[in-house]
Amino acid sequence: LTSFFTEEMINSHLSRHIDPSLIDVVAFPETPSEEEACKAVKDATVIIYSASDPYTPRLLEAAQGVKLIQTPGTGYNHIDLEAATELKIPVANNAGCNSISVAEHTLMFILIVLRKALSDYTKTNQRSGGDDPGWRSRRLLRGKTLGILGFGFIGKDVAKLARGFDPKMIYYKRNRLPEAEENERGVEYRSFEKLLEESDILTVHVPLTDVTRGMIGEDEIAKMKDGAYIINTSRREVLDEPAVLKALKEGKLS
Repeated sequence: LTSFFTEEMINSHLSRHIDPSLIDVVAFPETPSEEEACKAVKDATVIIYSASDPYTPRLLEAAQGVKLIQTPGTGYNHIDLEAATELKIPVANNAGCNSISVAEHTLMFILIVLRKALSDYTKTNQRSGGDDPGWRSRRLLRGKTLGILGFGFIGKDVAKLARGFDPKMIYYKRNRLPEAEENERGVEYRSFEKLLEESDILTVHVPLTDVTRGMIGEDEIAKMKDGAYIINTSRREVLDEPAVLKALKEGKLS
């Protein structure tokens, strides 16, 4: 069995798990050129390569003996799935591997924007004194409506962490959870439109697909509350960035 890894992956994660008598490991620098990568994967059986560098049709065609592509991250938008399907190469992601990390990051962003922590940091760093005219605009998460768009590993962990702050939590996903699980997690289901209308803070946790690309655009923002917040820790392309920037400049979004 020949597997293709980057040197960084071997040094940081895999060396203690690999039996060299069973697996012949091919190591390359963290960012090989496409030509180097194509040459390396020619004899590979499994590719565990990169969570961000593109798996191009040329690379996949060069991997003639590959039985599996395993991306170490959760996303797979960097892999040409159409080419992989045509070549009959299975592709697997590592769902949930970073869910707690992203959920904590999300909660940090929510608290930063509600409590205006960046402006406080700037004032402290500049040692500027006096009254802060913005103190009245600070907000608590308690009592707010937290809308969670996408309720997979990350969305569920966000709800688990945020629950201690006592917001009202609503969510949308394509397949609604059983009512018993909703009650256990302290969340209520809403349609996509109702989620937009009711959320004070909308946090986005969906994969990037043809369906989700640009799913938060001008029409969706228009349905949201004035002054609502959007926290996006999904791929940036999920948001229509010009529409979001326009809404921020006009004060529709905070």
